[in-house]
Amino acid sequence: MQKYVIVSKNVFQSTSTNDINDPLLATEICTELIIMRLRLIELLNTGIINKNDVIVTRIERKCLYENIFPNIIDYQDFLKLNIQENVIDIVSQIYTLCKTIKYKPFYNRFELDKEQILNIKLSTDLKFDVSQPFICLLIRKRGAWPEKNLPDNYWYGLINYLNTLNIRIAVFGKETERFCDNINSFHINSFQDWCAILSYSTCKCVISTATGGVYPIFFTGHKKSKLIIIDNTLLIRENGHDASFYNNCINFTNTELMVLETVPDYPALYNTIVIRFDEK
Repeated sequence: MQKYVIVSKNVFQSTSTNDINDPLLATEICTELIIMRLRLIELLNTGIINKNDVIVTRIERKCLYENIFPNIIDYQDFLKLNIQENVIDIVSQIYTLCKTIKYKPFYNRFELDKEQILNIKLSTDLKFDVSQPFICLLIRKRGAWPEKNLPDNYWYGLINYLNTLNIRIAVFGKETERFCDNINSFHINSFQDWCAILSYSTCKCVISTATGGVYPIFFTGHKKSKLIIIDNTLLIRENGHDASFYNNCINFTNTELMVLETVPDYPALYNTIVIRFDEK
């Protein structure tokens, strides 16, 4: 009998006004990628589930599964079905799995499950020109853990500064369309597009605060790119041993990580990427 496997929930929408500090109700991208998705693939490759079972996720993230599983539905649609049997709720196991999955020193099932782990369906019809170098900004606007957000004025100032240097920018994040109002900045509308643009050699770096939305770079990125995390709350210093805080044990693409523990001024931030950006 067909099983329903829950890997993500959207009881709350993870926006500035509809959010909660609870991954059981609003599942972060990071949590889904390195806990639920890794566990799902293990269940598949050990025969506990099969490819015809139904994957329940936030539908905007279906690209994480659709090359492997043909049946994918949104968690809200799953609730409407009122299914009580043959349900595997991996999300409810988060706090056990984060302690029992063997991440260190490198995820121990990577070689066994590599084909599926790296098999993400990437967009092929991008509206953003990836033929020329660019950088990515992931701007966090979530209502949960607001201390991870930076003021809008900081991002506006950074975009304007990079614009004076004629640097092309791709912006990703919910409620961030307004940051893209000049010819050198472009808003990435979908999660699938976001996963795709990280895969191009012309993507020189990703700049963000400490948030889970950058985690696709460890699955679809490349070793010539750089991830710059502005961590003025010192979360990584405190939790960097954890796979959920950018530990190399799940850095499957060997992307370089740089952590900045203070909010840098714009020239200082640019100086951390300029060498990579100027590479031919």
